Amino acid sequence: MIVALLQPKFEPTSQAANVQGIMSAINAAGRASPAPDLLVLPGACDTGGVKVGASWTESARDRVAEMVAWKAREWGIFIAVGVHSIAGDTIENAALLFDPDGDIAVSHTPPDSVKIWDSPGGRIGLIGSASPAGFDGGDPDERREMVIAWPYAVAGKAKLRRVQEQVVAGLCGNPAKTEGAYWVVAAPPGQPLPLPDGTGSETTFACGPDGNTLPRAVETPDSNLWVEIPAPPPKDTGGGA
Repeated sequence: MIVALLQPKFEPTSQAANVQGIMSAINAAGRASPAPDLLVLPGACDTGGVKVGASWTESARDRVAEMVAWKAREWGIFIAVGVHSIAGDTIENAALLFDPDGDIAVSHTPPDSVKIWDSPGGRIGLIGSASPAGFDGGDPDERREMVIAWPYAVAGKAKLRRVQEQVVAGLCGNPAKTEGAYWVVAAPPGQPLPLPDGTGSETTFACGPDGNTLPRAVETPDSNLWVEIPAPPPKDTGGGA
């Protein structure tokens, strides 16, 4: 599975320009050869990559979601995007995974467990919170050899520090806890996370089940990160030759 982690040109002050910037990044990735199987956009795409404010409306999220659905269908690829949703009286971080038909395959809002979708290229997990809450829920065998798409959401300084110190190093970089999963992470500008293997900080990164950062697999004319996830081994059904 080829995964492209994108950093679109966000425009927090203009919904129209923001949608255009995200669409341009998706189009550039869709035209690439080889084409990606999965695109991962950052969290907070509906606010232009900044923390949600009182002026946020559901229409801002819907404009981004409708455009991403259209582009997933146009290019025939899976796209994970981080947005916001209303939960009672609060606005929560959320993530949507669109399939190549432009339909929502799964969505995630905290504190739900990781959402899972079986794609032709492999199993995709989705997390949409400011920390990968819910990863420990569910069946560990379901998460083995899975690609966890995490459109990282905007967080305050205290939460960002906690994610940096505990979550990335303690979860993504801990083979005992990843349970065979690959992590592909895209964060908004200005929210870099430390790489699990301690080699630096980036707003986009991918790491394998061993906690090591995956190398760039496709050279592109921009700074977006493309990685290749190995196909999972065939399941042993117990049958003989």
